[in-house]
Amino acid sequence: MGKLTTARLSDGRLQLWVTYPSILSSWQVSLDPTAAWWSLAPFAPSPGEATDVTAGHSPDGRAQLWALGYDNVLRTTWKVTSEPNSGWTPWETFLAHPDLGSPVAGQLSDGRMQIWAVDHEVAIWTTWKVSTEVNAPWSGWTQFSPAQPGAVLAAGNLSDGRPQLWAQIFTPSGVGFQTSGMLMSSWKATSDPGSAWNPWQIPFSPPLTTPAGGTSYTEACAAGQLSDGSLQLWACTSDGVLHTTRKGSASASAAWTPWQSPFLPAPGRVGDLTAGRLADGRLKLWVMTVPAANGTAQILTTQQESPAPGASWTQWTTVGTVG
Repeated sequence: MGKLTTARLSDGRLQLWVTYPSILSSWQVSLDPTAAWWSLAPFAPSPGEATDVTAGHSPDGRAQLWALGYDNVLRTTWKVTSEPNSGWTPWETFLAHPDLGSPVAGQLSDGRMQIWAVDHEVAIWTTWKVSTEVNAPWSGWTQFSPAQPGAVLAAGNLSDGRPQLWAQIFTPSGVGFQTSGMLMSSWKATSDPGSAWNPWQIPFSPPLTTPAGGTSYTEACAAGQLSDGSLQLWACTSDGVLHTTRKGSASASAAWTPWQSPFLPAPGRVGDLTAGRLADGRLKLWVMTVPAANGTAQILTTQQESPAPGASWTQWTTVGTVG
């Protein structure tokens, strides 16, 4: 299954990366929110084939990309300067660890990046930039607290800047762990970037259930911040259906709306997704379909019709075919 990720460049444009299994990329040709996008093309420098990708940006706007190789080594590259069209550094191993996968990048309220990953016992690990200085080191991998078996699927930011995480719930089962398929969530207790995280909300409220009332098996999530600062969350389930919920208002403590299922007419069975905000404040969403029998998958996108938080969404358009 391929993976998608996106990050904001220093001038406000978004860049998209796709791995299936080599890394492809596309970005908008200008800051004009209606500008065209470059066709998907091999990303350079190439780290080789990868199983997963995630991206974020430094306080000065430089984008950074991580790729997990088939050798289970996590590598990273970043923009050489804060100029949006600058080149990328050569790939290098990121904080070597023998047993971490499924990396997810997020942003603290002061602009520093934080990364989460999971080991084979579904313990969540994390590392973060030790200061807002662009070349500051990373803290080194430590187990995430509050400790809870799970696999982080997405990170987003509340309207007051606090990051929020969503993870797939795992519970002990015999000699290992099994997933219930449901989501749990945690977020910073205050907007201070050094504050503790709240205990995991298990399950995330509102819980995502099938129309018949059974539990959906959540496979991937993406979060995006609307123009008023409120969050919107998407989840795709094991049946390939795309669902969404969002904060009822711009207040960081606002409740989430009931899940809308499905989100827009189905573009096919969805396997992965990513979201970002365009320069004019509109959210944009990309999805990758579950591979067809011939091994190919479609990348499709939709975006808000206007920057208004409750604006409608465009019909799906095709970005390209991979595989």
